[in-house]
Amino acid sequence: MKVDVYNREQACKLIPDANKCFISIWTPLGDWSSELDYNDSPIKTGWADTLKLTFHDVTYMGHKDWVLFNHDMARKIVMFIQKNINKNFVVHCDAGISRSVAVGCYLRDQYGYELKLNAWPTDEHRNNLVYGTLMLYR
Repeated sequence: MKVDVYNREQACKLIPDANKCFISIWTPLGDWSSELDYNDSPIKTGWADTLKLTFHDVTYMGHKDWVLFNHDMARKIVMFIQKNINKNFVVHCDAGISRSVAVGCYLRDQYGYELKLNAWPTDEHRNNLVYGTLMLYR
């Protein structure tokens, strides 16, 4: 099985595939995203299944309004993956470098998926809060 990781711009250009599941990760509205960004969502009908999560690309609580990745979000991702375990996945976040890469690395390391990074050549910048929290669900 395979997991493809993209940035949002790349993901917006994808044609939905009924054999793939789509995980869409967003920055909370009003911060680094604009309303226009949200209206140009890559989430379209035609995927086998979709999951959308919204949280900041940070690893510590540095600002009172930041939304950190948490155990409830991790549980949602794990349940979504387990529900669709025999399908390929597409994952995106704004830049395709850290949050989505962390989910892709989790699929690779936990379930043996082949990881293809499309926005960044390595997984060195994966968000370790996302990856570490997901790895608690082994």
